[in-house]
Amino acid sequence: MLNTLIKKLTPSYKKTFYTEFQQFGSHLFEMAALQQDFLKAKSKEETSILMDRMTNFEKRSDILNRTLVSELSRSFITPFDRSDIYALGRAIHKITSNIFQSSAKISAYSGLQHDAEVTRLSSIMLDCCNHLKTILYSLNQIVETKTITDSFFRINRLKKEAEYIYNLAVSQLLEKEIPANSMKLGDLLATQEAAINGCKEAVLVVENITIR
Repeated sequence: MLNTLIKKLTPSYKKTFYTEFQQFGSHLFEMAALQQDFLKAKSKEETSILMDRMTNFEKRSDILNRTLVSELSRSFITPFDRSDIYALGRAIHKITSNIFQSSAKISAYSGLQHDAEVTRLSSIMLDCCNHLKTILYSLNQIVETKTITDSFFRINRLKKEAEYIYNLAVSQLLEKEIPANSMKLGDLLATQEAAINGCKEAVLVVENITIR
């Protein structure tokens, strides 16, 4: 019992959270990269195989999130504020959830994977997740802020670009009569944009950590 308490109070135990966020970083990047394969799929069979892989990624995301919450509840000392750890985990889980949902919609909505806006938002999502991965891998060196600051800037820029693409696409859809495909496209783009917005939310949490 005493050994367990001492272990929880030592700095080495705090590394658990850094490791878990690094796992999250790799995981969300791999999910975003997998969505690129959905855009290249040439058959329903190929898309079905990709969807099975994406489903496994989503299940793994749920496990990582539960592990983070469990570790948080059992830890006396954390590397930064508990509320920030929880908020960062929640933002990352939002990203992975929306990557999964948008991929499922690409799978379900036949033909939309070739839409220019879908392709561009998927690419922006991948870039954002790559920069967020860099940030999550740098959390244990938070005092060395150049890498983190550069990634902050790039994600903010990409978020603005995604917002512009999404708003323009929606305005164009509203100018048309709303056929079923237009409604499906708007739904898909909104989910992709939500994943990108999740990256911005995660960045804001890390910014809060750096100034405390």
